[in-house]
Amino acid sequence: MTSSKLKGEFCPYKYHSQPRSLADIHDCNVDPADFDKIPTTFESAKKQISDFALTEIRHFEKAAITPIGRHATLKEYSNENNKTKAVFYVQEISDINAFKRRQYVLFDFELGKYFKAYVEQLNGNTLTVVIVDYDLLLFMKHKEGPLDLYQEVNYSLFINQLKALDRIAANRDVIRKLAYETPLIDEDTTSYDNKFGRMQLSSALSFPMLSKEQELAVELMTRHSNTTFVLNGPTGTGKTVALMKTVLQLVQSGGRVLVTTTSNYAADAFTQDLIDHGFKDKNLMLHLIKSSYEPADQSDEVKAVSACDVPDDVHQLSVVIATVGYLFKLHNKITFSHIIVENAHEVPEVDIWTCLSTFGLSKETRLILAGDLRLPGPHSIVSNIYSNKIFFKQPMMKRLVNTAAFQQHPELMITLTENHRSHPAIVNTLQTLSYSNSMISTRKEGDFDKRLYEGFKYPITFCNVKVADGDANHYEVYAIVKYVEMLKKTVPENEIGIIAAGRTQQNLLKQMLNKTRIKIGTAFTFGGSERRIILFSAQCGGDYPDHLTEPGFLNLVMSRATDLIVFVGNGDYLEQLNDWKFVIDVCKENNAYNEGFAMIIPPPPKPQPYVPPPKRQQRTSSNASQRRNTTGSSSSSDVSSGTLETMQTLMQTLNGVMSHVNALVEERKKFVQPKDFERGRSLVILGMPESRCSTPSARMEDDRKKMVRLFDIMNIEVTPASIYRTPLAPPSDPRAPARRLTVVLANDRDRNHVFSNTYKLKDHPEFGRIGIQPVHTEKEHEHYKLCKHIKKEARERENVHLVYYRSRLCKPNGNIRQAPEKLTRMEFLEWSEKYPLPENVEIIDDESEFENE
Repeated sequence: MTSSKLKGEFCPYKYHSQPRSLADIHDCNVDPADFDKIPTTFESAKKQISDFALTEIRHFEKAAITPIGRHATLKEYSNENNKTKAVFYVQEISDINAFKRRQYVLFDFELGKYFKAYVEQLNGNTLTVVIVDYDLLLFMKHKEGPLDLYQEVNYSLFINQLKALDRIAANRDVIRKLAYETPLIDEDTTSYDNKFGRMQLSSALSFPMLSKEQELAVELMTRHSNTTFVLNGPTGTGKTVALMKTVLQLVQSGGRVLVTTTSNYAADAFTQDLIDHGFKDKNLMLHLIKSSYEPADQSDEVKAVSACDVPDDVHQLSVVIATVGYLFKLHNKITFSHIIVENAHEVPEVDIWTCLSTFGLSKETRLILAGDLRLPGPHSIVSNIYSNKIFFKQPMMKRLVNTAAFQQHPELMITLTENHRSHPAIVNTLQTLSYSNSMISTRKEGDFDKRLYEGFKYPITFCNVKVADGDANHYEVYAIVKYVEMLKKTVPENEIGIIAAGRTQQNLLKQMLNKTRIKIGTAFTFGGSERRIILFSAQCGGDYPDHLTEPGFLNLVMSRATDLIVFVGNGDYLEQLNDWKFVIDVCKENNAYNEGFAMIIPPPPKPQPYVPPPKRQQRTSSNASQRRNTTGSSSSSDVSSGTLETMQTLMQTLNGVMSHVNALVEERKKFVQPKDFERGRSLVILGMPESRCSTPSARMEDDRKKMVRLFDIMNIEVTPASIYRTPLAPPSDPRAPARRLTVVLANDRDRNHVFSNTYKLKDHPEFGRIGIQPVHTEKEHEHYKLCKHIKKEARERENVHLVYYRSRLCKPNGNIRQAPEKLTRMEFLEWSEKYPLPENVEIIDDESEFENE
């Protein structure tokens, strides 16, 4: 990237999305009208995907980089754990989403030239980054700035789509799986059984109890067939449970299954379900996640099977779970017997093509799609010049469900109808709203805890509040906080969920409820999970948020609740939308439409009438003595006594608080302080040769390699948490002795392991003359100074030779192969009373007395 066209012509310093126009299409000899047609054959679909990919590649090749911020000035930088961290103040930020953790950013210091870093944290306008190693010299040279920030445009997605088209076109079996032709019905009813035999699992599996239609779905999905299968059904009908039992049976039969979905939250939930039913072997299951994904509520069991990188023994895995957008990490290292796409209604058809071209080229691989077409479709928009009705943003599942072959043959598709999750009132509203009375509730009203309805007259409730200007509605936030305070009295926090219509409303809710364990997010973050109670903030104000008008969004929100859902918003604002008007009418019919907090907040007390204070009597010489002698009955005496009592009460309260604080301080002193904890697992190496390289990174890398060689010689397996030299500044004189090398280990056990193997360094040509000493805590350092002082005084005054060995004073013996004899406690106390440590004494380390000698 050296051409000036990268910024000067195509990317000027203007902060907006890159321009998109129909001219981009004409540049690639593509007719825009073709994108409005729904393809009916494989060839027409292949041409649409190819034309779209070529158009996007041409556009992004022109863009190359896109601006995300300007005028970044350096505040500070430091070297920590072999990383160079820098803190910048960014005056203007154009795209806050570009500064997610671990995202790469470019700092432009000259036209077409930049150094690269990845984001550690963005707090307001303060940006913390880690400079990549190979650009460290450029950073040191041009760090002062001001600098402009850019992000590289990644168009490899569209290149991969073109490669996928070539692989699919050359494989007739994959084309059959796409089902553009009438699929052949496989009459084989036997269950799937791998020719290599069943897997030996480390623990017994527990299969969930299913309904008859769920059992039929599992039977059809586990048949020995390679035809594409669709599991359709409204939300809450048990599709995920049926898929989970299918995966368990396939794994037990020797299958290798890829489970892919659209969100990390849904992947977490599916992984947790498999673990809960006995599939816990981390050698057989991998949950592939991004390094930047850090969920707050992920269990330790899920973390144990999660990884950011593909292991070397990937071919031994039986189940791989990953999002559709992260499957590229697997490359083509593994093939699967079954590919299961959960929430297939959210996956564009082109993504299914890419997945099959990589992992489904085998004739035996079976594709299973599961989803609910009444929920929102694909919401990951990759371009803004095409409408949402075009082919490549529509799910493949929608095309298959509408074909006659899948509608007529249960071997190809089954639709679940029994809702096992939600309250009958919620189910009845959902089926009238979206499912044309095709859903049946299997739960009865007696199955639900009546305590939840204290203050609620119906499982669907609407709280009417004011409209607010701006991106967030604080009236709704205040109402939800009040609901949470009331619900927490009878419901655990982990059974309550709060859904916000937009991210600004979500952030405000998290700020107000940051001390709770309640999950707060948008509707899409609740994919694959539900809560007993859902509070929804509609974010009423200004223009309608996109999600409120999106088909299926209201269905998605309502289906997350099992027992109770509370909508908080403005009724007049939402009644302009047909679906929302229907729900509000249901609430009104059941007396569950509330104005503000009339049902849960008691009315404020009536104000007392104002009584003016009595007029103060004018002070004269005649009544002065009378005022001084008056006691008990005078108003001034009453006020004085009341004030005195109040002050005494406040002083008692303050004394109680201070005594409690002092007790906490004393109790805190008993715990190990953070610095002492680090010292307790650290050691100092004296005499370790130091590299004379000019750059800090080269010196740190040299120290790291030396420590690796040192531990190999000692034949121990420890990994340092940190390695650094003291003092921090390197000596200017090349003949100066090497600085001390401090090594922080993971725990004190590793440090003791090092000390117990230091004898192996004796007579070694490279490390035979180094010294290894512990880093003392404050108490250990005081003990060390006292021992050194006693040793010195005993040698000078009494000609008694003592040895400091393993943090204790010892008597030397004649045999150097045996450890010296430690002083008893009484002997040590006698020496310390005879030669107490004077104040402000300075002990100089004797580098000739090393721990490994």
